Amino acid sequence: GITGYVALLAGGIFTGMIAAALVEAVEVVPVLYDRLSISVNMRYAGLAIAIGKGIGALLAPYIIGG
Repeated sequence: GITGYVALLAGGIFTGMIAAALVEAVEVVPVLYDRLSISVNMRYAGLAIAIGKGIGALLAPYIIGG
């Protein structure tokens, strides 16, 4: 019924807002690296931390949920 359409619309809006926020965060990262004069090695460390957090977030329900 109508509630299904409203739920789909709300889900789409939420997904769009998350995508827009992610784009904004990604645009800020190079500016921070330049302003803070972070070396190339630190960039790889930051990337490794981000990838680890992403994998951890994906696996957490399986590990914690048992």
